[in-house]
Amino acid sequence: MVNQYFAIPASYKGIKFRSRQEARWAVFFDTLGIQWLYEPEAYKLERMVYLPDFWLPKQNCFWEVKAPGGGGEGRCEGLVKLTKKPVYIHYGEVALSELFALSIPGESLYDQSDSAHALWWGETGVAYDYYYLWCECPKCGLLGLEFEGRAARLPCECADREVVDWVNAYSPRILAAYHAAQRYRFW
Repeated sequence: MVNQYFAIPASYKGIKFRSRQEARWAVFFDTLGIQWLYEPEAYKLERMVYLPDFWLPKQNCFWEVKAPGGGGEGRCEGLVKLTKKPVYIHYGEVALSELFALSIPGESLYDQSDSAHALWWGETGVAYDYYYLWCECPKCGLLGLEFEGRAARLPCECADREVVDWVNAYSPRILAAYHAAQRYRFW
């Protein structure tokens, strides 16, 4: 059974969101200064018309919000095939797992509901991966989605590429954004 909390509409900045969780992600993005567009364009897939939740222009990707166990991979796969742009699906609450925040950097102590499921176009078609987290370069402040929150993989020139486990998914700035999104009150 899908959590009913995900089906409660909410308004934020004059935009009517289909769910509070979608609106909470808008708060998260705003807190970090990430430009976002909510349901900007519908796409005609093979068997349906699909309206992705968010387009993140600077990250050049789609961001989908799903209830735990909410599925949606098939539609997202169709969107990746059509646009050749990555799609990240986040299942569950707007939160970073305390387990991850308290773990040793590089350890995978979180589960799928705490991170985004990534789909992108690869050489052989649509590729799948798990455990993508928002992260921040501790030197220049660039934000992005990287496997296990490994900021060393961000497309800036700050990271020491030899340190592949340079994780910064729990920077004060990112944690503040999760906190702001979780605490926001919709009226």
